[in-house]
Amino acid sequence: MRRWQRARGCARPLGRGVVAMAIQIHEWVQREWTRAGIDLFHREGDFSNASGLYPDPARRKLRRAPGWAAHTSWASGYASPEGAFYDHANDTVVFALLTTADSHLATLSYDANYTAKSAGDLGLDCAAYGALSGLHQRNIVYWADAVRAITGAGDVYKIPNYASTPISAVWTGSGGETARCLAAYGDTVYLVTSAGRVLRANAALTGFDSYYDPAPGLDVRFAAPFHQYLALVARHDGGQIAIYRLPDNHPIALHQVAELQATAVEPAATPYTDGCSFLAHGDRIYLLSGWYGTHNDLYAFDGSTVTHVAHLSGLPARTATRTAGLLSWRNELLWYAFASADSSHSIQMRVGDGWIDFCPITAGVSSYTAVYSLGGRLLVVGKGGAAEGFYGASGLQDGYLETSWLDFGQPGRYKRLDRLTALADGAHASFTLRLKYRVDGASAWTTAASAANSRRVSADPADVRFHTLQVRVELDDDSGANLDYALEAVSVVYTIDE
Repeated sequence: MRRWQRARGCARPLGRGVVAMAIQIHEWVQREWTRAGIDLFHREGDFSNASGLYPDPARRKLRRAPGWAAHTSWASGYASPEGAFYDHANDTVVFALLTTADSHLATLSYDANYTAKSAGDLGLDCAAYGALSGLHQRNIVYWADAVRAITGAGDVYKIPNYASTPISAVWTGSGGETARCLAAYGDTVYLVTSAGRVLRANAALTGFDSYYDPAPGLDVRFAAPFHQYLALVARHDGGQIAIYRLPDNHPIALHQVAELQATAVEPAATPYTDGCSFLAHGDRIYLLSGWYGTHNDLYAFDGSTVTHVAHLSGLPARTATRTAGLLSWRNELLWYAFASADSSHSIQMRVGDGWIDFCPITAGVSSYTAVYSLGGRLLVVGKGGAAEGFYGASGLQDGYLETSWLDFGQPGRYKRLDRLTALADGAHASFTLRLKYRVDGASAWTTAASAANSRRVSADPADVRFHTLQVRVELDDDSGANLDYALEAVSVVYTIDE
């Protein structure tokens, strides 16, 4: 009588006195992308990194990240950009900068294709202070069809038409008190001063009225509407970051609602050009703790408590960081850091409690290099060669996925690699899917297959045995049409000898 040993469709006869050895055939499939930065795969959705790709809102596909248009140089006669805002009604990005001839406050505006629309000399002499004062990315707002900007000696100006005069001062500091940051909230605008005072735009929108005067003064670094009140983020003398709640109606007292202890320092650049370490995003306020050598930590405030969200490492040293901060892009949380040199730039997206290399860029840096998220587009102020200007998001990037290392729950047993497969949601003759792998901690990748004009690329590597395996999938678009194809799935078929 013959006996059969079966394992997923595999069967073989056994003779008398022969010990059965089954061959188990398995398939591992990944269709979710929920936790980045995971070195060893633990649960569904884990992956190591993606560059030039990012998970869609449902975390079911890896889409191609925005590419970068050619460098746009500033119009002749303009320089020193220190802020930017977005005009939704006209789909226009506007930069605040200076005229080179007489250091007047000026604006340059660009349409969705980054073609210049208008330039305006606003007539305000800013030679002694630069285009803007106050805290970078907190010192200019476009609200109710007018710009309010902190400029000059720390005063606030209203600019009804950002391409032309008139321009008028709506608040002027005195006694050493200057404007620190602005926040639009509902039907009004709030102003926070260097003394920690909070002012509110008057009914006629021609100035600011006193709203709350704390005792003692606060070093407020950020203000934003949050959970039906105005949230203030302040730094205490001991370095702690505290969050305060100010009612949006008839404030009687300022309530401290949370505190982040043992915080470090921000980048060494001036507060006017070093980005912003705080962000109101979704239903949280996010805070960067500051530099500890070459790492940083991200925290989140949910209205009651502060919790640790993610760790950031491998950053430029604090003294070598040109600009860094947080951004919100299409409901995704971004972190960026640009080194003072022309390399080591990073724009990363949070996925789970990790980060991916979302939107790689090579750009020259200057004293005014900054990153903005405006109108659903990313912009980087920086050099193209020797020319000052900016890069705007345009088109789509090529990119790659790197899975976590896979041991399939059996790290001590040898596995044999039978098949690798990647699946995209579109195909084109000039769109290539490329499959690579490496095993057991190797640094070099082995190319297994490359295919164009097919949604599916597959390979059957010969004689590959491993304890751990990592897969890399590359998307390469040479069509010139910015094909919006996404990666849907990765599959590994392997066998284990019993």
